[in-house]
Amino acid sequence: MGCMWCKNTPENITSVPHFTTSSTPQNFENIELCVIEPSSFCNDAAHLRKISTPQNFDSAKFRKSDNSVQNIKNKSITGETPIIIIENDEGKYTEIGKWIDELLETNKEKIQHIKEENVEMLYTRNIYIASTDYKGNVSWREISAVTRHEPVNRLYDFSTPKNFEIKTSSGRKIKVTESKSILIMNEEKGELKRSIISDIKIGDYVPITIKLKDAPINQTRVEFSKYLPIKDAGKFELDYMSGILVGNFICSKGIVKCSELREFLTNFINDSIPMETFIAPKSFICGLLKGYINYRGYIEDNEIIIDISKNGGIENVEFEYNSEKLGNCISMLCSRIGVLCYIKSEKIIIPKKWVNRLLYYIDTPNFGDGTGNTSNTEIIENVKNDVFLDKIIEINIIEEKSNSKVYDLTVESTFNFSVANGIQLCDT
Repeated sequence: MGCMWCKNTPENITSVPHFTTSSTPQNFENIELCVIEPSSFCNDAAHLRKISTPQNFDSAKFRKSDNSVQNIKNKSITGETPIIIIENDEGKYTEIGKWIDELLETNKEKIQHIKEENVEMLYTRNIYIASTDYKGNVSWREISAVTRHEPVNRLYDFSTPKNFEIKTSSGRKIKVTESKSILIMNEEKGELKRSIISDIKIGDYVPITIKLKDAPINQTRVEFSKYLPIKDAGKFELDYMSGILVGNFICSKGIVKCSELREFLTNFINDSIPMETFIAPKSFICGLLKGYINYRGYIEDNEIIIDISKNGGIENVEFEYNSEKLGNCISMLCSRIGVLCYIKSEKIIIPKKWVNRLLYYIDTPNFGDGTGNTSNTEIIENVKNDVFLDKIIEINIIEEKSNSKVYDLTVESTFNFSVANGIQLCDT
């Protein structure tokens, strides 16, 4: 197939480099890429944001439950914390504070003010986030409300607010307020439980998502006109081969010689991965991971190491990346195929017990239940259904000097939600 604009053949895209390692798996092969021909499918109408009180949401019960509004302010995170959500039928990576500020600003008349606690609350609909129940079952669930308020210290004793930063063995970290409740593993009951920050200790286990079910929205193609000033230009199919193209292009623009396609992919990718990837088919995700790993992956001590630094060791890379964002996004994509990632020092590490599963999916995409062709007896350790039990290795106190507010959201079906790096937290 040729490019729709320059009508050139696949030589407009250079060959994908080999997976770089002295012990390269046989199933990593050099792949010739071609431009995916746009399809003729119709574009779905964009959905408008809908903000209203859900008909099945009992606000009185919500405010009276779990020690009333006191718990709204007791279970919050700082505004810079990134989250991944589905809003208006689109994937979005955003800071929780920025996102909630925008929601409140555009829906001022619908904000519920709880004056005695200085809490602003807004009910929401048709917005989704990954969430676990107490058995470790993770799926996309609807956010029913968001909140913003002053830190608890400033409300009552006017002292300097204290936040706690928790670090885990997988390289993840989360900063929470002094009274935030955290999910940890209750070994006696074999399920997750809420625990306030003062009761948590080094050696406890927090849940991170390693197997995320398909999103409620499945996007299989993207209009070229969304990212190019060209009308009726067709569509870019989100399938395995286009995923490989995108994964390679993230690493180096030089593989694509057609100027129009380069411009589309540049705008499509932005500063990490395309937001459409969060709701794309697994075939596209597997292709993207394969394309990226072919450029920036290598094997060391039977683990796959994936470089997520700004240049990835490749000269003339024309993107400026946020390594933390890219790492969180790749980790989230790996969870779509049931693979655990460590995030450390601008690198993604796939532990050796999970390497076979990753290779199985990115080389021979199997879009079934996510188990893959691997040894379950090795992977079962520290796994509870869809979450990995990640050991806490550091708990640090951070005194905040700013006047920043803190934020939270409510998932009524579980009262838990995931931040962008996969850590599952209690909500309001």
